[in-house]
Amino acid sequence: GLRPSEGIYSTPRHIGEFQLFRVLKHKDTLIPHEPTRKELAYRKSTRSMAIGGFVLVPKGTLHSSVLIADFRSMFPSIMVAFNIGGESYEGSMALPEKKFRNEPDTGIRVMMRGLLEERKEIKKEISDLETYLRTYSDSDKKRGLKKELRKLKTKSSALKVTANSLYGSHNYVGSRFYDTEISNAITSIAKEYIKKVDKWTQEISNNKCQVIYGDTDSIFVKLADTDTIFNLAEKIKEGHSFKLSDVPEVQELLEFYESKLPKEMELEFVDLALRIVFAPETKKRYSYISVVTGDLTIIGFEAIRSDTSPFAKEVQKAALQCVLEDGDLEKARKKVIELCLEFKKISGEELIQKTTVFGPIRRNPKDYKSKTTAIGALEDYSIRMDLNLDEIWKDFERFPFIILEGSSSLYKRAQHPTLVDVQKIDKEHYLEEALRDVKRIGVKVELKDIQTSSQKTLDFSSSTSNNKVSKR
Repeated sequence: GLRPSEGIYSTPRHIGEFQLFRVLKHKDTLIPHEPTRKELAYRKSTRSMAIGGFVLVPKGTLHSSVLIADFRSMFPSIMVAFNIGGESYEGSMALPEKKFRNEPDTGIRVMMRGLLEERKEIKKEISDLETYLRTYSDSDKKRGLKKELRKLKTKSSALKVTANSLYGSHNYVGSRFYDTEISNAITSIAKEYIKKVDKWTQEISNNKCQVIYGDTDSIFVKLADTDTIFNLAEKIKEGHSFKLSDVPEVQELLEFYESKLPKEMELEFVDLALRIVFAPETKKRYSYISVVTGDLTIIGFEAIRSDTSPFAKEVQKAALQCVLEDGDLEKARKKVIELCLEFKKISGEELIQKTTVFGPIRRNPKDYKSKTTAIGALEDYSIRMDLNLDEIWKDFERFPFIILEGSSSLYKRAQHPTLVDVQKIDKEHYLEEALRDVKRIGVKVELKDIQTSSQKTLDFSSSTSNNKVSKR
């Protein structure tokens, strides 16, 4: 195993490889030696482009009644299903699924089977414990059970990372097991199965259902029976507990996929979206309202990103809720205009809070070829506070800044919040940022719409005031 001195600095890849060492030793299989400097240089110079995870571009922006399913531990389960490993490799000319002999079992297949089975058992324990906690009332005992739940989740996560690390080993030039033919075969097989699920979906539903998005190991299927989904959502709001049998269409699809997939590969139910919105032509950016929990889930959008202002986050999240809860783009548009008008009126500490952004500081500012807004703000801060820039940057992983009015580059107008003159904050910049972000979800509002609405409000207030005066 690992020496204590190595364990402290080990990455998941090291831990995964040492797990594999034990299996290979037990199988009397030779373990590759560590690459020499000469071998490393050769690998770097001849390395072919790695094939990344496959993504089906989102079909459309807004959809309703969508099944979300994941391949359970996709890359590790592919390694088991197709007996992937150096011992079984047949050659580069074959199709990805035919590159590996099915017998005897490779060390990776043996290792992965053990890890996947152990993780499956732990996930069942987690599910049982979560169900139990929802009905348990003793608060003292509950604390102990929650602690146990955290331990189980940590162990499950560790097993997942260790299992996935072996794919990374085949793609890392410094690994004993480096072989891009093997890593590319794994991703190619994954890509083919995403495509096959798309084909199977159309086959079983007579083209009534369709895969509208796929991302490495996830698929999103637009269902045909929208009435059942919307009726179920209403029942759940009234206290009904969700069961998969409530949605026969979903059950039928999952059972059909299971009948087509290799027994080691499994598509798991993740969630059911009442409505879901995708950023056009963009991967890993979507948001949906869950039928099962009623929660709003946001992936990849600016509303959850640290490099977006709190104001822009607030506006995009409000727009998402309007679109996803009611499917009403016009309502979302009005909400955006309302929030923007309110923003134009705020000042002081509230304005500072809504406009402060935290940008990453990863190295000495002098090493940046092009300056970011965070770097510009840090340089300005060091000059005005008479601090050594070569030292102070080490104190910040992220540096706060606010953009001030002006026509120069953003990094020249970025200042630390404590140094800002609130009257000079560039509100128009933040309005444009918010409007750009909501446009990604199909809500189109222009800056002139805010200005026009502002004038209408002003005219109405003036008219009301005059009427009151005349009555007196």
